[in-house]
Amino acid sequence: MVKTILKIVLATVVYTVLFIFTYALLPFSQGFKELEASGNPLALLFMLVSSACTCFTIYFIINHTNYSGIKLFIKVLCIIFFVQYFMTQIETLFFGSAFTVLTKLDIILIMLAGLFPLLGSVALLVKFFQYYWCVNNLDILTK
Repeated sequence: MVKTILKIVLATVVYTVLFIFTYALLPFSQGFKELEASGNPLALLFMLVSSACTCFTIYFIINHTNYSGIKLFIKVLCIIFFVQYFMTQIETLFFGSAFTVLTKLDIILIMLAGLFPLLGSVALLVKFFQYYWCVNNLDILTK
């Protein structure tokens, strides 16, 4: 149990660091950068909580599936990316005129920025937990 929690915490830290680096390196518009700079001082705490929820969701999916390896990696990556980043930004893209600070490129970059931390954390969590389901349910499989 402690090892599982430590692995999820490690994945959360990896996700958060990759998230920060990705947002720092992408060429967002000047208006978006200014808006981001005037943010809440508790933003890092909120980011850690969001990252922990995402990593736990990935762990939960991996723990309750029969897939393993690259097939598991691709399916989990697609599920989380399209639900968490793509679907949430489609509405923003559609109603883009309501957000005067955001350009269309900013909205697309927000979508793509979520892909890089997911690549790292999903790969890490799949490596950690891909055979967890099979090992815990071995008695069911052998009957």
